[in-house]
Amino acid sequence: MIAFSAISAINQILRTRDSARTSEASLIHGLAGLALLGLFVASASAMGFLTSALWFLPAMAMLGGERHGWRVVLITLLFTLLAWLLFHLVFAQSMPPEFIFGEVR
Repeated sequence: MIAFSAISAINQILRTRDSARTSEASLIHGLAGLALLGLFVASASAMGFLTSALWFLPAMAMLGGERHGWRVVLITLLFTLLAWLLFHLVFAQSMPPEFIFGEVR
């Protein structure tokens, strides 16, 4: 996730060399983002972190103005896969029960 953030920041800097200012999200978008975050926290405890990330990441990307659906899908799936691999292979920890694996009903 840190690598994706760094790439996104560098991409943004390269695209906005001419402009010294960036636009700020409106209050409505900020409140909608907070509401989505609250729903994510609630659904992560009910459905699992990875399952919740599958709807939360695209929702936040669309709220933020991302117009390339293929990017959103690709990054969401990569994040979910990498998070699963990180916990299982690197940390040797099992994830809490996940809806997408049929462990939560």
